[in-house]
Amino acid sequence: MRAPEHVRPVDGADYDQVVTEKLEPPQRSVAHEVLGERRPSGRVRLSGGTAAR
Repeated sequence: MRAPEHVRPVDGADYDQVVTEKLEPPQRSVAHEVLGERRPSGRVRLSGGTAAR
């Protein structure tokens, strides 16, 4: 969730006592380490002129 795009303060609420902390970025999964970055979806032209998904 990206806070500026998805949340907003409630009108009239006092947030002075709210404890906040910066979270660490998520760890990369084993699958991501093995497979690498995902390729974009869509149609790809193969060398034989055949389209595949």
